[in-house]
Amino acid sequence: MRKLVAASAALCILTTVASSQVSKNATLLGTFRPTNGRTNDVWGFDAPNGKPYCVLCTTAGTYILDVSNPRAPRQTGYFSASLAGWAASEWRDAKYWKGYVYVVSEARPGGVQIIDCRNPDAPRHVGRYKPSSVNWNNTHNVALDFKTGYLYCCGTSGGMHILDANTTPGQLRYVANWRRPYIHDLDIRDGYAHFSYI
Repeated sequence: MRKLVAASAALCILTTVASSQVSKNATLLGTFRPTNGRTNDVWGFDAPNGKPYCVLCTTAGTYILDVSNPRAPRQTGYFSASLAGWAASEWRDAKYWKGYVYVVSEARPGGVQIIDCRNPDAPRHVGRYKPSSVNWNNTHNVALDFKTGYLYCCGTSGGMHILDANTTPGQLRYVANWRRPYIHDLDIRDGYAHFSYI
């Protein structure tokens, strides 16, 4: 886990800090420059093959990167926002759970883009999940409960949507909706959700 955090933090620094800048207590190891869009979020995971990977979100789509050599991050996949029926957006967020990456965007028509990363060196697009019976036009952020495997999609026009990603990974199941107050961001630890309102 320590390698994962270091790799994710390093990549975050790599994509936002020019190599000529000096950072206190941080060393630039390498860079990755996306060719599609500007970066806006990052997430990391340790794959079953034992290597660390990075999910790099941009305004135009989502990159999967092998960061086992932080001096030379290697792209293994790129998934355009248009695959989910979305336009480019200033905000995209992602989480990894049991072999799958779940991506949300502030672009319409909402929902969750699903990427199969069980083989992270050859990831593939699964599709977009969005129940037709739910008011869901956009999503600002997605949080993950690491104990239950539930995804919390917040910052939407229709409240916060809670989804089960654990029962059948890769096939989300709708659990519940939190209507009010508006949740902009959250973190879940030890059975408690810590909310940020606007």
